[in-house]
Amino acid sequence: MSTATTIRHEHEMRTCLEVSDLRKSFHTAAGKKRVLRGVSFHVAPGEWVSVMGRSGSGKSTLLRCSSGLVGVDSGRAVVTGTDVAAATADDLARLRRTLLGFVFQDYNLIDSLTARENVALPLLLGRRTAHVDDAVNQALASTDVKDLADQRAATLSGGEQQRVAIARALSMDPVVMLFDEPTSALDPEMVGEVLDVMVKLAAEGMTMMVVTHEIGFAREVADQVVFMDGGVVVESGTPEQVIDNPQHARTQEFLSSIL
Repeated sequence: MSTATTIRHEHEMRTCLEVSDLRKSFHTAAGKKRVLRGVSFHVAPGEWVSVMGRSGSGKSTLLRCSSGLVGVDSGRAVVTGTDVAAATADDLARLRRTLLGFVFQDYNLIDSLTARENVALPLLLGRRTAHVDDAVNQALASTDVKDLADQRAATLSGGEQQRVAIARALSMDPVVMLFDEPTSALDPEMVGEVLDVMVKLAAEGMTMMVVTHEIGFAREVADQVVFMDGGVVVESGTPEQVIDNPQHARTQEFLSSIL
């Protein structure tokens, strides 16, 4: 193995997710819209990274490109050694079955199924039938919804449904969890119960990239904050650096409008 290859391998072992010069455009009626314009950063094992910015800044597209849900124009998105941008369909399926969990704004539960059945569904679809009950029970317990296991999803509150959605992702035993505005669809009184579950996961060492507008929460729990504007990362660093002492004018303007 060459020295360069060895260095790269060691770097990837220290990095759960690395985005390098990621670019993505969409074709609209008004023409080509560049959504990501060369985004780069990395997430270390056990790290919580909060991605912030105005609506339309490219945050959700970044998460979808990082998970392979949306293809990229150029650049790399490497999850535990797998370049999502260059992966085959089989590689992406394996990635989502074994390494990557995704929690969306909308819970995307099947209303007619119970909480337990919703959590078990990806395991059964992925033909991971060994120890399904143990995996489901552990995931439900981790998100504090085990007592709701036999209730149909349609009967649960928004906060309960989102916790079941997190349990569903956890049941696959992922290495990295991606959250896209997990509290944006919730009533204010339900936000805390979802954030508490996420804090618990962080304390257990889960690696997470979280798109959020919860500034106070990001300041309290994030290891790294990435601020995006116009499809680029304009500032990144610790919460103290980015939230409490922002250097870029666009970060300052954004924070002053919401704090």
